[in-house]
Amino acid sequence: MIKRRIAILFLLLFSLGFSAQYKTIKGKNVKMSQQEMDRTAAEIVEGFGYFNSKELKQEAIAELRKNFKKEFGTEKNYVEKRVMEMMLENLLVAVVENRRIEVTKITFTSDKKANVEVQIKIPDIMGRRNEVIDKEIDDEIERIYTKRYGEIPTFEKIAKTSKSEQKKILDRVDSIMKEIINQKIKNKTLKYEISKENYTLIKVNGVWEIQ
Repeated sequence: MIKRRIAILFLLLFSLGFSAQYKTIKGKNVKMSQQEMDRTAAEIVEGFGYFNSKELKQEAIAELRKNFKKEFGTEKNYVEKRVMEMMLENLLVAVVENRRIEVTKITFTSDKKANVEVQIKIPDIMGRRNEVIDKEIDDEIERIYTKRYGEIPTFEKIAKTSKSEQKKILDRVDSIMKEIINQKIKNKTLKYEISKENYTLIKVNGVWEIQ
């Protein structure tokens, strides 16, 4: 399948989902009652909820497309440009739309300061090292393509064919890639990479803000 080191600028903003399964910890200098602390923790989680908004997802995707146009808008190589378009529309957009973050712990260090621990889950559909996409998905594309149309040409072979043949082959790959990713999303079989991050929040004029 198509494997090549591809450098692309992109901004992936958090596309977030939240869980109510978080722990709250009260520091020594905190004077809030348990009820106040629970209510404040809920406010913090609700505030993070903005990152799950459709508006923010659309902004992130728009930023991806803007950077793509800037980097490859004048690209004359049709095959490489199409590969990048497929990577953007089928992979990066899917990552943005399906990223998840769960608030796992909120530690209040004072009545106006808290440390928030989050668990970030990112769909594992991007490739490693020099691969454009995850090997499992790559192999599945090759299997389906071979079954439907015969052996799939290599990147180099595609580049040597006519423009109409290039379009036909890449349209098929594009369609199969969309089909596989959408099916994995529908069946909830996407693999996720999990990482943890910590944020310090302070309360300014009654509003919790990331420091």
